[in-house]
Amino acid sequence: MPVCVSAQTGDGPCNQDDLDYAASWDNYYQPDDAYRFGEKIQSLVRARDLEKMLDLVDGELSHGPRRSYVKNKKFSDIFSEEWRQAVLRSRPSCQPVGWRGFMLDQGEVWYNKTERGWHIFAINGFTEEVFDTTGLPVFWETGKGVWSPQCFVRQWMSSDNFEEFEARYAIKDVEDFRTYTGRYLGKEIASLEAIVPSWSDGDKTIALVESVQHCQVGKEALHIEGRGIGNKNCEEFGCTEYYYEILASVSNKDCSRLAPNLSAVCQSAYLIKIGDYAGGSMGWDFGYNLYGLFSLTADNSFVAPLVNFHSENEARNYVDQLRKNTRR
Repeated sequence: MPVCVSAQTGDGPCNQDDLDYAASWDNYYQPDDAYRFGEKIQSLVRARDLEKMLDLVDGELSHGPRRSYVKNKKFSDIFSEEWRQAVLRSRPSCQPVGWRGFMLDQGEVWYNKTERGWHIFAINGFTEEVFDTTGLPVFWETGKGVWSPQCFVRQWMSSDNFEEFEARYAIKDVEDFRTYTGRYLGKEIASLEAIVPSWSDGDKTIALVESVQHCQVGKEALHIEGRGIGNKNCEEFGCTEYYYEILASVSNKDCSRLAPNLSAVCQSAYLIKIGDYAGGSMGWDFGYNLYGLFSLTADNSFVAPLVNFHSENEARNYVDQLRKNTRR
């Protein structure tokens, strides 16, 4: 076990158990530093200093108000007094909640240390931004039906599916491929056909695009909750629930630009919130991706991932920027 820093013992807010727990995480943080950063957040909440709170965020929050949303707003426009008092009553922690990071008031504010220092990465309980859904469909119409939730291709939590394509097509810039997948379709990914992964005996294939002919269903087969579309697929080892929600539309022109090497016509494109849940304590696994519906012929259409995001804030900012560029 690594040697603990003696300055952390004695008069500091954290104890030996906290030091031992930090050592189990290879001392990527010092407990007293974590406690002091929590106090720093509280001091800004006490002062209702929204601007300086956002200075503690590295980029955009993974969950929480966007920078563009809070611009020119008061603290009370975003957070209630009840929220403020609850955060101020909580005691900053000397230990993270496992891999999730540190929190104030049972998760109203989440923060952690990275190689770039201490940052807030998520905030709950804020006054949420209201987005205009005028003219935005609930279902993604695909011709003779609607798109099935489980047919959206996205990177698995293990990344095993994308890793297979990276190996098959010798893709070197992995991060770029996993973010801007559309750029690679029809070029580095020369064929849109499914492949047999290295870990399969040949009875399973994986693909980067899914055929409309195989994935469209009738609306009666889907469950609707607000703007969300869901269904369930049960197999021998259990059931998995699937969900998608159309968050924003993207022009066909921008759609084509995001997949410049496809010799197919983009018919529609949307920013999608997509998720699945197979049970267990992990809960729903949600992602935010931009997809395009392309047509090669009247009988050959498919939906392809174009850009994949780490958070809804990042995704919405990207779409906003696309629209600004289009208007110029």
